[in-house]
Amino acid sequence: MQFVAATDIIRPAMMVSKSADPPAVCPTGEDVTYTYMVTNPGDTDLEITSVTDDTSPCENPTFIGGDTMPADGLLNPGETWIYECVSPSVSQPVTNTVTVEAFVVAIPECELTEMASATVTVFEEPPCDITGDTSVCQNGLLNFSAPPGLEYSWSTENDCGTFVSGTDTQNVTIGFPTAGPCRVLLTVTDPETGCTSSCDLLVTVNPPPDCFVEGDDLVCEGGMLEFSGPVGLASYAWSTAGNCGTIIGPANQQTVTIQFPTSGVCQVRLLVVDENGCTTDPCSLDVTVGENPTAEPLDTAICEGGAPGEICANPMGGVAPYTYMWT
Repeated sequence: MQFVAATDIIRPAMMVSKSADPPAVCPTGEDVTYTYMVTNPGDTDLEITSVTDDTSPCENPTFIGGDTMPADGLLNPGETWIYECVSPSVSQPVTNTVTVEAFVVAIPECELTEMASATVTVFEEPPCDITGDTSVCQNGLLNFSAPPGLEYSWSTENDCGTFVSGTDTQNVTIGFPTAGPCRVLLTVTDPETGCTSSCDLLVTVNPPPDCFVEGDDLVCEGGMLEFSGPVGLASYAWSTAGNCGTIIGPANQQTVTIQFPTSGVCQVRLLVVDENGCTTDPCSLDVTVGENPTAEPLDTAICEGGAPGEICANPMGGVAPYTYMWT
């Protein structure tokens, strides 16, 4: 009978897995942590010679732990070693692969190589768009709206606008107290992905037009005066307080002619609108309408052919001093 020497049969094996956290990122970019797990499901010790990722900056992942049964620097049967690497600001879809190489301690010529991949996807950016007018008069209000189904955060640059409504709704109303440019800002968040995007809209806040009334402020009862307002505005509306004056001709031009039939103080008023549709409080000019004086001679008897005499006038009404003209 021939005897054959017994030979131990070993079954070396290695498993590698790789995961990404988070597995999907927003277009603005997020840090992704890759976790690599190397497990020995076989029955003999392995020595890890390299753990290499094919994507920067994770070419050489960091060993985190797992060498516990025992802590001998070998991947013992049943052990799982963990490696990690952080890839900063990932903003594009990426698939990368780790390659792990090891040899069997009992048979160094026996080498094992395993690979694993992980994919990071990128969510769509939520739509950000502001709908609303881009021109308003100072102290005016504008309504703005954003795409539906998102979370909202509204503001204005340097607080140039005042929110009449809240700042976290799809539609907002903003007041503009100061003339000049005012930028409306919006950040939207997709409630499902947590991704954000921002947009803005520049609003021109127009100042009110200048308003003034030029003309004489003194006239006799029954007299007429011409008045003028600023040049180059879109519309004019002339009037008098309590209809104390009568407008002669059109009342919607830059200049106007008004007759004053009654003595006293008559206020001439003007309301203007500029090309932006902006207006202001009416401006005015108080006109003093003087009562027309009357003069009656004192009774004086003079004989025909007699000595010269003197006739005195007795003025009444009007405003002194008087000017006399005899005929």
